[in-house]
Amino acid sequence: MFKRLELDKDYYADLNLGYFRLATQVQESEIIGVVFRIVDQNGNTIKDGEYGDWDRSEFDTTNIVLKLIKPEQMVPSNPCWDLEFKNVYFLGATGINPEGFDLKIVYVHGKTGDEDRAEEDGETFLQKFGLDSKDQNGNLVPDDILDIDNGAIINLQLGELWLPFLRPFQYGENDNSGERNPNLSDKYNCSAMYDSNKTMHSEITADSKFKIVYKYENRSSTINLGPMVIEGSENVTLGNQTLTRGVDYTIDYFSGTLTLLRQEALNPDANIDIKYEKNQFFQLDKKTILGTRAQYDFGDNSYIGGTALYFSKSVIDEKVDIGYEPMRNFVWDLNSRVSRKLNFLTQAVDWLPLIKTDQQSSISFEGEIAQVLPNPNTISNDKTGDPNGVGFIDDFEGAKRITSPPIMRRYWSLASSPLDENGEPKDESQRGFTFWYNPFGGIPTKNIWPNKEVSVRAQNNITEVLNMTLDPKWSIGAADGSDPKEAWGGITYYFPTSYYDQSKTKFIEIWIKGDSGHFHIDLGQISEEVVLDGKLSTEDKPEAGFTMGNDLLDLPGEDTGIDGLFDEDEFIVNTFGDTIRYGSDSLKIYNRNPLDPHSDNWKWKEGSTDYRYINGTEGNSKDVNGLYPDTEDRNSNYVLDRVNDYYTVDFYLDDDNNDYIAGRTLSNKTPTGWKLYRIPLCDFQKAKTGGDVTWQTIRACRLWIDGVTDENSIWIAKIEMVGNEWEEMGIAEDENSDFVKKEGEFAVTVINTEDNPDIYNAPKGVQGEYDRINELRMKEQSLVLSIEGPEGLKPGELCAAKKVLLEESSFITYKKMKLFINGHNLQTRNHIYTDGEKTPLQFFIRFGRSGQNPQYYEYRQPVYPGWYKMEIDLDFITRLKSYNSEEDYPNKDVRPKEYRIIRNEAGEIIKRHYREVEDGKYTGEEVIIYGSPALSRVQQIEVGLKNQKYALDDYNHTEPRDRLSNSVFGQVWLDELRLSEVRRDPGVAYRSKASLKIADLANINISVNRKDADFHTVERRPSLKASGLNTSRNLRVQGSMSIHKFTPNSWGLKIPVSGSYSENVSTPKFIPGTDILSGDTPPDSILTISRSYGFNTSFSKSPSDFWVTKYTIDQISVGFNAQWKNGSSVNVRESESENYSGKFSYKIPFGRDNYVQPLKWMSGIPILGSKFSESHWYYTPSKLEFSMDVAESKSSNIPRVGEPKKPNYDMGLNRNFNFGYKFFDNL
Repeated sequence: MFKRLELDKDYYADLNLGYFRLATQVQESEIIGVVFRIVDQNGNTIKDGEYGDWDRSEFDTTNIVLKLIKPEQMVPSNPCWDLEFKNVYFLGATGINPEGFDLKIVYVHGKTGDEDRAEEDGETFLQKFGLDSKDQNGNLVPDDILDIDNGAIINLQLGELWLPFLRPFQYGENDNSGERNPNLSDKYNCSAMYDSNKTMHSEITADSKFKIVYKYENRSSTINLGPMVIEGSENVTLGNQTLTRGVDYTIDYFSGTLTLLRQEALNPDANIDIKYEKNQFFQLDKKTILGTRAQYDFGDNSYIGGTALYFSKSVIDEKVDIGYEPMRNFVWDLNSRVSRKLNFLTQAVDWLPLIKTDQQSSISFEGEIAQVLPNPNTISNDKTGDPNGVGFIDDFEGAKRITSPPIMRRYWSLASSPLDENGEPKDESQRGFTFWYNPFGGIPTKNIWPNKEVSVRAQNNITEVLNMTLDPKWSIGAADGSDPKEAWGGITYYFPTSYYDQSKTKFIEIWIKGDSGHFHIDLGQISEEVVLDGKLSTEDKPEAGFTMGNDLLDLPGEDTGIDGLFDEDEFIVNTFGDTIRYGSDSLKIYNRNPLDPHSDNWKWKEGSTDYRYINGTEGNSKDVNGLYPDTEDRNSNYVLDRVNDYYTVDFYLDDDNNDYIAGRTLSNKTPTGWKLYRIPLCDFQKAKTGGDVTWQTIRACRLWIDGVTDENSIWIAKIEMVGNEWEEMGIAEDENSDFVKKEGEFAVTVINTEDNPDIYNAPKGVQGEYDRINELRMKEQSLVLSIEGPEGLKPGELCAAKKVLLEESSFITYKKMKLFINGHNLQTRNHIYTDGEKTPLQFFIRFGRSGQNPQYYEYRQPVYPGWYKMEIDLDFITRLKSYNSEEDYPNKDVRPKEYRIIRNEAGEIIKRHYREVEDGKYTGEEVIIYGSPALSRVQQIEVGLKNQKYALDDYNHTEPRDRLSNSVFGQVWLDELRLSEVRRDPGVAYRSKASLKIADLANINISVNRKDADFHTVERRPSLKASGLNTSRNLRVQGSMSIHKFTPNSWGLKIPVSGSYSENVSTPKFIPGTDILSGDTPPDSILTISRSYGFNTSFSKSPSDFWVTKYTIDQISVGFNAQWKNGSSVNVRESESENYSGKFSYKIPFGRDNYVQPLKWMSGIPILGSKFSESHWYYTPSKLEFSMDVAESKSSNIPRVGEPKKPNYDMGLNRNFNFGYKFFDNL
């Protein structure tokens, strides 16, 4: 059923360009179709230019033909996939002011971090993406600035950026079609986002190489800070001046709306700084702040004081991720101010000719120094060897990613006929009687999982389970003499659209209690047809004049059951072709009630343990969902879906050695009967040869059983379609080969204390996290790298799994990385390894960036049976990058050689390799540094194993190189991947200022500020981003003089002159793009330096009574401003700019008495006479003004990469003429 949308209300269309946009977000389950035609210039439909029933009446409700634009499930293989725009980006706001707007596209994998130019040719990415083709004067010369006046690429009102390629970040060599970008190179290619749907987010994230960075200024008196601002916590400053609530601004703390009242704060160049604190709706963390201040005053404006601040933030969790740790900071601060009046200087100025001062001279000195002593992580764990702070990269408790079909019976329906081995539906006469239910009140959770901690508060002490029972003797075939084992029965759940894509799922896990029967699981497109009549069977009958029902069971005669028949009309046909109708005693032969031939009558009451007829659809209006009509249309698309195209797998429940059994639970060492079956998706087979089903089109799940001779029940406690945050990369034949996924040979799973109590014990000191809210301890879980396939892991082979982080992570605040490892049940075909015995396996972990330009750290060490600890010294592995030749390495004379460098043909270092040596032998511990990774830029983590049998240092010539015999089988468990030993680097900041005021003649101010990279305010934690750790040093000198003081006061002149000089130097703590400390004498090429010089003067005069000056010089005002800037940065070798501006204005004053009273004679007329007689008619203009502004600017920029652009030059002249005439007082 389709709803017609209204143009300009529900959607907007550009009929010339042939696209439309919807006014609201499209839901995944919605289908969009269109009808249209293409016409020529005369309005005639062109040949083959009609799409759908475009000329039908809007009141016509019969079937309509549409052109499909968006299907119910959008996948890359669908023909509609390319109809959706993939080159439009929303900028996060609408109505953006073009003044101050700036946008750049940066490459995030650059050598110095984010780079806005291509390394190969120096072109900006703005040019390569077609966003910069002309300068600001319209010349076809790129100027490294977005062409903001090009409406085809930027729409500031809608806040949209349109890149001029359909797939702008995908490289297409010589592609002139406009689809792919030929200006890029393969190095910058990003394809995953265009050929993957949202379930492939890890692939998209790993493939991302660019960021769109923009800034804009919107002039508004209202600023939204977000809800729940803490009352009184805000501090609003305008420049260096603190604003007052109620006078300069108002604020609504609940909504977080701040409204500026002060006019200066609304100016485009106003520097508004707002600091505030917010409450959280649900805040379980605890914050403590303490402070004290002591101050001694001497003199009117002189003092010395000290401040101490303490801030602590605790969290309720025992294990915290990096960046969310509890912290503790202490800040001490000393500051002083000394101010003195200089009367002698005031007197000396007064002695000068023509000068008479009105203000005192003074001098003042200010100084302040502060230090922060941080503890960025107060959580420690002595039991795991982490006494100085520990933060988790992954504790693997949430490694399992699941989608779960529900256990509650109301979501399941009677299954349609599955396909037999020939791909045909099973004989309906073999259908057994199936009923399913949830036992009233559930069952105790401890009966299923004895090791699971439960509590009433957590509401997990009772678990709902699903019982499915099959009575094979109800089947017509069995009653007529066929083997009851051929009878079948099952139930089906139809997924919501969000479940359709299961391409990331690796296993089906199902907890079952049952010891007989042949169990089947079907996944895919499953027929809804239960009543074999070829049409949609439903109880929902349309009222007179309607074609569809109302989705309610409210009409007489509707509650018939899905078969559409009341009992009196029901009958069965046996395998001999005999029809047996209602009331016949022959129905008893088929185990049926003669008064209910189809056994579809509903019967159950609360508290009853007889659930046999709880799923009956006839007369079930008293059931919990009985007011809704029963129907075959289980996916609510108003049609009967009869397609059978699915995957299937089966196993026998009486087989205790089934390979699918992954866990059993024990109560007092006695089996509970509950088993965890873990079925790999690779074991599923298509139900029919040539089926089109894929793991992206899984619309339903059917569970069914056969192979039983008597009524048989199975219990199901949980069904989970399991993926993993850690994805299998596969197996590589050797170090130089790509990983290839081999289903059944290598798998990533989990093991925990609840599901696997029979075999799993956590590392010493490690336990599940304690839930303080529900007062119970959670399960403790490890990641499993399983190499239990038929071939194991052969000598020389590697297997690996990866986790792509949604956001780049930073490890720079810690000194160590740690992990627990356990080689479980490791063996070759002729040897089983015991605890402490070195195995041929080598564990490795890589962290950094992947893709076409991989940059990562890799650490390797041998694998041993039993739990042991991996520990990586992060300072050591980063220090290895400082050795740019093997001769620089301190232990270069050690043999065998510890440190090697591999270079490419151009002589560039591509790999550094360290191998630990003890007693003249390699220990198996290695560090590999590929490319130029950085601890502050970790996008992906890989873990894996290598079978290093026959490695060079342990090769035995007398041993045959039998790859099969030396393959390794078993599992390696990983737990608690974490960072340890947090850095507690103190930071210092100081400022000083000297001011000299020479009466009202001149002012001189000098200020110096410095802030360490590690300094931060008391409530903040150290920056996790290396780019945010910079030592800043600022110098500013400013002076002004009132030149008019040297002229007589009677002249009324005002000629202020001011000048300024400022220098700002920012020194990064780390060399940009790396995790290498920049040191005490960093090169200028990594500094950000800016210098500016300014000069400003103006001329104006107070009005006088002398008529010559009154209409000439008194009405003239002149101003001049000049500013020079230069600087450099990590990306810019040299930048210079000059700006000059001048203004001139003149106005002619007109007296306020230039009027006559032409109606004065009416003063004697009653009522209106007195009012009209006082009317003034003005015979001169009220305003006549002229102003002129002229501005000139020059700028040049020399990048460190690429050729410099032509210097920019701009000159503008604005003239304004204002004229006003007031005829009468009110006109």
